[in-house]
Amino acid sequence: MSRILKYLFAIFGLIFVLSGCEKENDFSVIPFLKYVGHEFTLKDGQRFIKVELYFNDRDGDIGLDQGDTLPPFDINSEYFNNLWVKGFSVFNGEIRDTFLGFDGRIPNLTPQGQNKSLEGNIFYELSISAVPPGAVLKYEFILIDRALNRSDPVMTPEITIE
Repeated sequence: MSRILKYLFAIFGLIFVLSGCEKENDFSVIPFLKYVGHEFTLKDGQRFIKVELYFNDRDGDIGLDQGDTLPPFDINSEYFNNLWVKGFSVFNGEIRDTFLGFDGRIPNLTPQGQNKSLEGNIFYELSISAVPPGAVLKYEFILIDRALNRSDPVMTPEITIE
């Protein structure tokens, strides 16, 4: 009987140890990006939209260090900024104008340790001080990792400016 108990304890112990191991996620090495929401903010008399985006990346190579200024991340490269943002004005449900100039540089977020999988939320502020209340805008975001993999474009819903 004690031999059976030893085997049972060994089996339960093994199950306990294996269940405690960190499980592999099913993230891709290509960054994934999803719109979560937005809010209007006011800072020093300037109006902003703060957009929240969820992201994940299996190899965690999201973001750039300040010193990442050599090709392909030099100031003249399209990859100097790693969050590409396009803005659109909308009239009667139809996109009329496209405006640029909102691209940004996300800082290096690579985690320490062996498991580099990364997920979290990015909060990105866009100035709307020159946009009149009642205007309707949409924004498109693309996240680029250090391997130059691009997320699929993510579009906000129509946002009516307050």
